[in-house]
Amino acid sequence: MALLDADTLAALNRLLEDERAAVTIAAALINGATELAEREAFARMGGEQVLACCALRERLELEAAVVSEEMGGAVFPVLATDHYDERLRAYAYHLSHLNERAQALLLVVTARETRRTLEDAYAAHAWAVAWCDRRAEEFAASRDADPHAARRARVAAALPYGETGEETGTSGDGLPRLDQIEATETLHAAAAPVENGHHAARGVEGSTAGDATLSKGERADQRGRDEE
Repeated sequence: MALLDADTLAALNRLLEDERAAVTIAAALINGATELAEREAFARMGGEQVLACCALRERLELEAAVVSEEMGGAVFPVLATDHYDERLRAYAYHLSHLNERAQALLLVVTARETRRTLEDAYAAHAWAVAWCDRRAEEFAASRDADPHAARRARVAAALPYGETGEETGTSGDGLPRLDQIEATETLHAAAAPVENGHHAARGVEGSTAGDATLSKGERADQRGRDEE
């Protein structure tokens, strides 16, 4: 078995720490994913990164090296991003950086099993980087098509009832509020037309029967006025 020098062991330990960070980021992306395909993709990424962590740890232990128990600090800036596409790009950048270091190690490592571990990790990261970059572009394009849609939805859900269009009779999305529609219909039903000084009652078809509410004498007077 080819022994690894101290610098290579230290590099493998740092790679292990940042691989753990990648697992943590993948777990956070799984929890935040809203589509099944995305959850499955992130689960695959995280699973492959867990395997990489196990393989790196095994290589270090076989070399009788002290195995680091730390996690890389890259996880914090990645999860602190505000937008989904920014988080995907930050995650892809982190994986790309891991691959650059794996390539550098492959230039100096001759042990067959250690090289296989680095090559497997490189292949897993490569497809994950491509997937994240493509999905980030798709998401950014959909957001740019209607940059205010997501904000309008959040604001409409968060505002108190009186601030979503109470003065205009509309809801937060510009549509008439249900209570305003009901109130308007009630007012229309109550406001019967006035005929000859009397409120007419509405018939079934919207016709009026104002004369039906007059007494006989009133009807005679009314006919006399009409003949004049």
